[in-house]
Amino acid sequence: MFFSKRLIELRKQRGWTQQDLANKLKISRSTVANYEADRKIPREETLIAIANLFNVSIDYLLGRTDDPTGYPTHLEDLPPMERLARFIKENDFKDLYFNRSGDYFDDLTSEEVDELIMSLLEVKRDVIRRKREKENQKE
Repeated sequence: MFFSKRLIELRKQRGWTQQDLANKLKISRSTVANYEADRKIPREETLIAIANLFNVSIDYLLGRTDDPTGYPTHLEDLPPMERLARFIKENDFKDLYFNRSGDYFDDLTSEEVDELIMSLLEVKRDVIRRKREKENQKE
């Protein structure tokens, strides 16, 4: 009962349909519907995939805890690389990159695309600069 409610809640928080979730998990929409109707419980590997997809613990999915992640509450409490990885995962940047259809960017003009590219290059340059500064401080 907890699992089905949590799955529906997490899916809707992301604005995903059952088909969207099914596609991400590489399962059928009817399987997702059965999970949400509490007619079926996923196998272990699917449960792990769901927990990873939503960045929550299996205990949270199964209703054993109300703490969704089991991680520190605030991103700033995490080590830098974990904080970055979690931010990327929570904000679906991976999905943006791998979405070959481009539907996330349909409304962008050529100038906006160029601006986005320049912003990303600026971030890359900043990361490289900071890394070099740290290396120079060690010497």
